[in-house]
Amino acid sequence: MGIFIADSDVFEMSFYVGDVDGYTTCFESEDEAKSKAKEYEKHSISFKKINYGTQKKIQMAAMTESEGRFVFNPIKFRSERFASSVKKWSFKDHAGNAVPVNNQTIDNLSEGVASFLLELFDRRLT
Repeated sequence: MGIFIADSDVFEMSFYVGDVDGYTTCFESEDEAKSKAKEYEKHSISFKKINYGTQKKIQMAAMTESEGRFVFNPIKFRSERFASSVKKWSFKDHAGNAVPVNNQTIDNLSEGVASFLLELFDRRLT
C-alpha cells in the first residue's frame, strides 16, 4: 500500500450475474450464483483508486448553492464518485460487443446491478 495514488492505479473485482425468478441478480461468489441461479455469467469491473485530489473534485460536484449557502447532496456525491471511478467492465451487448463505460451506460444499469456494484465499490474503499 502506497502513500500516493496515481491516476492510473486501479483495482479489479469479479462477480457473477444470473437470473433468479425473472430478476437479474448479482452474486459475490460462484458458489452463491450456483446455488441460486440456473444460469449465470462471471463478470469483472475495474475501479480507479481515489486520491485526495479526485475526492475534492467529486465533493465539489456534489455541492449546490441555495439561498447563499452551499448544500451537500449525498446522492449526487455517491453517483459522481461511482461514475468517476469505473474504468472498465466486462459487460457485452446482445451482439456480443463490449459495452463502453460512460455516464449513459452507467445510468442505464438496472437498479439492482447498480446497487450491487455501488455496495461492492463502497466495501472495497473501507
